[in-house]
Amino acid sequence: MINQINIEGKSKIDIAIERLKQFEPKEEPYYVAISGGKDSDVIVKLCELAGVKYELHHQHTTADAPQTVRYIRETYPSCIIDYPEIPIWKLIEKQGVPPTRLMRYCCKVLKEYGGEGRTKVLGVRWSESTGRKNNRKMVELCYKNYTKTINPIIDWTEQEVWEFHQLYNLPHNPLYDMGYKRVGCIGCPQKGKKGMLEDFRRFPKYKENYIRAFERMLKVRKEKGLETTWKTGEEVFDWWINL
Repeated sequence: MINQINIEGKSKIDIAIERLKQFEPKEEPYYVAISGGKDSDVIVKLCELAGVKYELHHQHTTADAPQTVRYIRETYPSCIIDYPEIPIWKLIEKQGVPPTRLMRYCCKVLKEYGGEGRTKVLGVRWSESTGRKNNRKMVELCYKNYTKTINPIIDWTEQEVWEFHQLYNLPHNPLYDMGYKRVGCIGCPQKGKKGMLEDFRRFPKYKENYIRAFERMLKVRKEKGLETTWKTGEEVFDWWINL
């Protein structure tokens, strides 16, 4: 239970609030990066409960579901929407290969920018993946750009996140009501073939956008003299889906 008291007389909610208070920057507000997912809703509410100063930002990937973009704009009107220098469709063309689970250049360029030199708050949790369990910490420091990241709910489970939603009657992205377990880019390779096909069934225009991007990508590869067995954007798409 999310509000269960430990031997020190504190709940996970209390601990998360203490973390936010402990690392609050003195000269500027927290840079709170929200995706439009359930974890983002939680960290926004926790910042409110902690009484810390914060500024909401959403890194628009250009492949977000329309429901996500609409949800953020309506639920968090003060949120600053940050647009990347290059949309995902042009990024694929520039990279010369589709993004994959092992080559996630899209995340680095489209999602992980912003907040350099600031103290950021994210909704990262260990239970989301083995990679996060092994590599992410509650406090992370990047000496390259002097950025500090606080992950106040890193030790929360998905069940505890939903319990918190219910406890505070928080809103949530309508994609969850459509059966989605996680909110992210349409066609994200991390979802696997089944998840990607479901995305494109619901959002066929995105499939068309990817195929057109792959067509332009092949043209660039040909101009550069790069060897490839793909002949059409459709062939690239079929290969990509079945990885």
